[in-house]
Amino acid sequence: MSGSLQHASADDRLLPGHPLPSRSALRDLAVVVLVAWAAALAIYALDISTALAEWNRTHEQWAIDDVTLISLVVMAALGVFSWRRWRESQVTIARHRTTLERLRTTEGEIASKDQLIRSVSHELRTPLTAILGYASLLNDDEIPAEERAAMVGTIVRQGRDLADIVEDLLTRAQSESNTLQVAAVPVDLAAQAAQVLEGWNPEDRARIEFSPRGTVRAVGDPARVRQVVRNLVSNALRYGSDRVRVETGVEGEAAWVTVSDDGPGIPPEERERIFDPYHRAAAGRTVPGGVGLGLAISRHLAVLMGGSLTCRRDDGDTVFELALPTRSDRVSAED
Repeated sequence: MSGSLQHASADDRLLPGHPLPSRSALRDLAVVVLVAWAAALAIYALDISTALAEWNRTHEQWAIDDVTLISLVVMAALGVFSWRRWRESQVTIARHRTTLERLRTTEGEIASKDQLIRSVSHELRTPLTAILGYASLLNDDEIPAEERAAMVGTIVRQGRDLADIVEDLLTRAQSESNTLQVAAVPVDLAAQAAQVLEGWNPEDRARIEFSPRGTVRAVGDPARVRQVVRNLVSNALRYGSDRVRVETGVEGEAAWVTVSDDGPGIPPEERERIFDPYHRAAAGRTVPGGVGLGLAISRHLAVLMGGSLTCRRDDGDTVFELALPTRSDRVSAED
């Protein structure tokens, strides 16, 4: 931004209320002066005064003198000059509006990056503190075996949380650089959801009710499916209620995984905005906020796999649904 300003021309460095005249404006003004001088010279050199006198005798109602004729010529030149200045001002205004839009976009991106840094710092600090704290305590040989096992379990869970955060950040970076790719292979949604839930800590796992409906075949990327399911379950546990349900099924040519909770829900006007990066509809609650990328990344992954990720309110439950095609030809057609 600073480099662009440093190399701006004189036409670009205009102060509001005090615009500097451009070279074209000065040229047009010089043309007006020359036109007035040329008109006066032509009147006297070509003896136009005699012709004007004859005109005035036959057209008394349209009688004009030398000064009036020169004034008319100058007014015409001034009209052209004013029109060109107006056109130039419109171009300048359009250029300034474009610059303002760029500045607003840049400010929004900077604010988003700052928010991301703050969120990531907070999210990384929490598990790191637990890992370092318990790792230090494990050096004490007098700790009972039961407590030692609990500490190791906490370290493993917090380490998994760190890995999940890093995975989301890497996915977001690949998405912004247009290098994010997904596979299109047969995948069992029920098996992938079960694998995600098996790795959850026992306390939160007790809040989750899993209702698979046999094998649920779809086409997608197994690792990305697990990432989406993990983000949806984490979101429900963080912002939902004490009861979270995970279900799978097939309907027509789409297989689906739903994650629902009976919490306070999301306002209708927020149900699309929550898929925007860094946006949180639950910012006013007392629960700690996440990085703000999980849902945005999950929807992007769903679209890349030829499916969709939606949010709805159904019978008092907030339902997130990941839908994927059941045939590979549908994925190719949508790509």
